[in-house]
Amino acid sequence: MRGVADAFYAAIGSDDGGTACAALAPNTRRELQQSAKAPCPRAILSEEVPAADGAAAVQVFGTMAQVRYADDTVFLSRFRFGWRVLAAACVPQAHGPYDCRIKGG
Repeated sequence: MRGVADAFYAAIGSDDGGTACAALAPNTRRELQQSAKAPCPRAILSEEVPAADGAAAVQVFGTMAQVRYADDTVFLSRFRFGWRVLAAACVPQAHGPYDCRIKGG
């Protein structure tokens, strides 16, 4: 799952919206397109996802995972076709869940 997260951020960093979208979970891709009213490759590049700098810490909880970078956190889930990004550009809140710029319902 760390490889999927790294590839997602590498695609964002090189303005490759198609590859970044391929890493998204189906519901996340759908919600992003609906909220942006644009195709995923264009919508995802407009979300201002921060670079994934620094060493990543990985936690796995069965079919769910969290990858934490210095300035960003990404959540993934394992599907029959592999690990996919459920939420990205996530920052912790003082009270409550993470606030994520990209997320699925």
